[in-house]
Amino acid sequence: MKILITGGTGLVGSHIRKIVEGNKEKFEQYEFFFLSSKDCDLRKKGEVYKCFHDIRPNYVVHLAARVGGLYENLRNNVKMFSDNIKINENILEVCNFYNVERGIFCLSSCIFPVNPSKFPMDETMIHESPPHFSNEGYAYAKRMLEVQCRNYNTEYNRNYIC
Repeated sequence: MKILITGGTGLVGSHIRKIVEGNKEKFEQYEFFFLSSKDCDLRKKGEVYKCFHDIRPNYVVHLAARVGGLYENLRNNVKMFSDNIKINENILEVCNFYNVERGIFCLSSCIFPVNPSKFPMDETMIHESPPHFSNEGYAYAKRMLEVQCRNYNTEYNRNYIC
């Protein structure tokens, strides 16, 4: 079984890699591919198709995103939204095309509403009200990933979760 981890050199991807490498006997039946932005520009559909064609993953853990800090998000909401929507759409489309059995898609804590109706918040509340204005582009792109996964599950009988 092949497992592709997008964002494989990021914070979460690097931690997963350490766990896998430290427990090789537990994961010996799996072949892991830790993809970085140097390996494939996920905003470019052609590159994503080529990557999946070469690897042929059974499972995908999608961690990759265009991220920035507070000031990057404030100054570039349009670019943050556009790049992350492209990344998510390309990954989902190609997962579907290559019949990926299971997809796990990482969201972000910044997607939660700025004014929730109750605390503690949970994932059912992500569309309740707008996210904080400071990262609106990134947050809405991540929220749409949840919507996209739901729709792929319904229309194509997929097993994708956020």
